Amino acid sequence: MRTVLLAAAAIALSGLPAQAEAWKGPYLGAQLGDTFGDASQPYGGIGGPLVSSQRGVKLSSVNAGGHIGYDHPFEDFVVGALVDYNFTSLEGDDAGSGGDLNGVEIDEIITVRARGGWRFSTGSMVYATAGGAWMQGEATAPLQRVDADFSGYTYGLGVEFTVGENATIGFEWRRFEFDRERVSFPLENYDEGIDPELDTVQIHLNYYLSDLMP
Repeated sequence: MRTVLLAAAAIALSGLPAQAEAWKGPYLGAQLGDTFGDASQPYGGIGGPLVSSQRGVKLSSVNAGGHIGYDHPFEDFVVGALVDYNFTSLEGDDAGSGGDLNGVEIDEIITVRARGGWRFSTGSMVYATAGGAWMQGEATAPLQRVDADFSGYTYGLGVEFTVGENATIGFEWRRFEFDRERVSFPLENYDEGIDPELDTVQIHLNYYLSDLMP
């Protein structure tokens, strides 16, 4: 339902009139969306192979944050780069399927990405984006909570529309692929590997600062 509402909002706002060129120079922005996916959690003895399996974790949460970026137009083609930061509250557990109740909690997602797109005379742009991704959170067991930091990459597609003189509003989907993070629970006497795979859909607003620059 949240995905449908985000898409409807982006389409409705796209009808606002375009008054000036966007997609040029530095910009600031904010985003709001939904992140969802799952994580497998194989486990084994401390320092040994992760040969035992348990039920994967289902993850879903609203996310919100801000971003900063820079775009440069080449006639109708636009290339750029951005950094974004997202607060989230992704969490889930395996319902004790491996014997212990093991969970995953994610608080922050950061990406550094490039993007390239084609802009149309109607004041819209379609684009692709890809880059690095990092997550910070915790892995939980009955007696312990340990830090779990993930690194990987993200890629996706989006569409933006001009709004007012220096702003754009957009809708974006992205996929996240992260390397396995191995965590140790010495009190429980086992290690666990966590393999998250996530998708996110977001609506975002960009405000271009080129008019404020000399």
